[in-house]
Amino acid sequence: MKAYYAPAVASALIAIVMLTSIAPAAATYPSSIRVNIKLTAEDDQVRRTGIMVLGSSGEPGGWPFLYSAGWDYFAQYQLVIDFQGIPTAPDYFLCQVLKMDMVNPPILPPGTRQFSSESLKTKLTDATMNVVCKLRSISAGVGVLDLYWTGGLSNDNIADYMIVISAGLKIGKVTIWGTDSVDLCVLGFSMDSNVYAFTMPDGTVRYTWVNPMSGFFSCQDAVWWQRRYYHVPIPTA
Repeated sequence: MKAYYAPAVASALIAIVMLTSIAPAAATYPSSIRVNIKLTAEDDQVRRTGIMVLGSSGEPGGWPFLYSAGWDYFAQYQLVIDFQGIPTAPDYFLCQVLKMDMVNPPILPPGTRQFSSESLKTKLTDATMNVVCKLRSISAGVGVLDLYWTGGLSNDNIADYMIVISAGLKIGKVTIWGTDSVDLCVLGFSMDSNVYAFTMPDGTVRYTWVNPMSGFFSCQDAVWWQRRYYHVPIPTA
């Protein structure tokens, strides 16, 4: 009996994987058959966010909290990619960066707001071109994700960002996908006077701070304050 049923069971399992493992657009395969991604921010392990500092516009007039000059265009995340619990090197690796702006929808014309109290809404903008994502692996599926800011230093880039990572693994003629997201906070300046600047072997200067977000518990509030003191207009659309 065992010899008779084993090949049939194995064939059935293979058929399930082959028929249900498709790209995220349809995503109908069982939740147990997927690529798993785990991202952990290294910059701020309390708030669980990566942090970058543009440091290009100086201290805004009237700023009520601490200000520190300097910049940091680098963020790092721990990254583990596995399939069925086994760390696996993906065949495809995608990195998307989304900027999240708080927008004040106009009252007129009627119908602009979805409901009368919608005085704020989140506007998503693709900012992938502003960031270079580099996967550094020490073994299959285990490593870090390095992010580099390559966008402009305009104060409009001070914002809360979402990093969306997708990994695909080819099994036969199908590709199984997995996706995870993590936060990136891009500040205009650090709000911590505890700064350590040092020159690296190539001559560039690296700035680090104990707590660049100071007393702010969320990136959304921190960048809102900084944008207002830099007189960045509140978007209306």
